[in-house]
Amino acid sequence: MQLAAEHEQAVRRWKPNARPGCTSRTSLAAYRRMLVTDERPLEDALQLVRWLFDEYEPDKPTFDWRPNVLSGDALRRQYDRLEALMQATSDPRKATPAEA
Repeated sequence: MQLAAEHEQAVRRWKPNARPGCTSRTSLAAYRRMLVTDERPLEDALQLVRWLFDEYEPDKPTFDWRPNVLSGDALRRQYDRLEALMQATSDPRKATPAEA
């Protein structure tokens, strides 16, 4: 599965000694549910994974999302939050409150 392979490669680029669970049976089922049940487009999911492990810079030094999404199940659970974060950081107008 392309999403599982891309996720595992991204995790290993970020942290070579990590032990991602991207290709476990549970993760593969989670990727399928993400794409079929949740109706997430494959290209959007791939873009999110690439952004998270290649471009994301934690805004707080005490919290980093990447260790929390090392498996397909975790990626599926956090997808909406990460997608909103990606959109907010790519569009500065969304990241700051509107001025009255």
